[in-house]
Amino acid sequence: MEDRSHLPSTSSQQDVRASLENGSLFRSLFFNQNSSDETEVNPEASQEFSTGFNNASRFEPTESREVPHDDIFSEVPGRLSLLSNVTKHKMTVAEVRRRVLGPECFNFSLLGALLRRAKMPGKSQALFEDLQKVGLSIPRGRRRNVTVTLLSALTEAEAEQLVHDFAKVSDDKFPIQEFVDHQFAQYYNNMDALKMRALELNLTKKVVGEFIGLLRSEIKDLKPGPVLPSNIQDPLSIYSMLTHGFGTLALQVGVNMLGKFVRQMALLTEEANGTCKPKTRAHSL
Repeated sequence: MEDRSHLPSTSSQQDVRASLENGSLFRSLFFNQNSSDETEVNPEASQEFSTGFNNASRFEPTESREVPHDDIFSEVPGRLSLLSNVTKHKMTVAEVRRRVLGPECFNFSLLGALLRRAKMPGKSQALFEDLQKVGLSIPRGRRRNVTVTLLSALTEAEAEQLVHDFAKVSDDKFPIQEFVDHQFAQYYNNMDALKMRALELNLTKKVVGEFIGLLRSEIKDLKPGPVLPSNIQDPLSIYSMLTHGFGTLALQVGVNMLGKFVRQMALLTEEANGTCKPKTRAHSL
């Protein structure tokens, strides 16, 4: 009979689900601290996050918390490269934990496919042993928790590179000035319309700036200072884990492009209204 003593119990799996629902697991997956103390979140004061292992501690093996989470677990060939440009991306222990214990709840087959160790008995056994070394195990027959998407095949490092390339192409090639010129031509000879548009653009700049300020999420194994209350940061962290860092960064690229459009439109409008000197450069949001 197969020894299943290493597998989590039913109550442990229920603890996982409870931790997913109340957000404590996501804080433990992103903040690599071993303290069991929990800091209360006060949105109106310091907005500090809980950084301890609370509910997650009950099902995560002690040895897993003792392994440095920035240790390299594996190197995985990129999925989006062509020919000789294929790059191997490093996956840390922390990233593997996010795949196994996070919202995707990868089963053994999915993790093996991501690490390029699927359908090979020898490599599957090696993966099982490697997981044990860092204090992780995956229940046999586990069903995946969410629908697998194209983003599921990306490591966090490759998702970050994808955003970098997307941002560069957008900055270099997106016809933002043509958009600005086209829209400005619709009302440039109407002084009343110019004054109204100047007011609208200034309000829009403020709103866009506020939204950009909210697009904060823990990416990879970085630990930025807390900027949002947990009721916002926790679901944003879920989104980040489901997109492996691509989502919020890609949104920032798009919203920054919108901000650039608004700033340049506002500048032209102010020049036409005579409220600023020509050729003045708009400031960043």
